[in-house]
Amino acid sequence: MPELYAGNGGVSRVAVIRPQPLR
Repeated sequence: MPELYAGNGGVSRVAVIRPQPLR
């Protein structure tokens, strides 16, 4: 999923869609 590797806004979006420990 490129969104996960987006970095800035991508992480926020993914966090909203799928709350995962991507911090």
